[in-house]
Amino acid sequence: MLWRNINIHIDEPIKVGATEDDVFNLLRNLDLSNFIELHDAAAILTMFQTGIR
Repeated sequence: MLWRNINIHIDEPIKVGATEDDVFNLLRNLDLSNFIELHDAAAILTMFQTGIR
């Protein structure tokens, strides 16, 4: 009963997450023959598919 009267207001706009197209456009620009960029691509895919930050 106590919590019914609480209203939460957010001062900052809500950030929209990346779409699948955004992620694949980023991955298309990486050179996967380079180990560092391959490592980055694996990290990006892992973060996108699992939702970790």
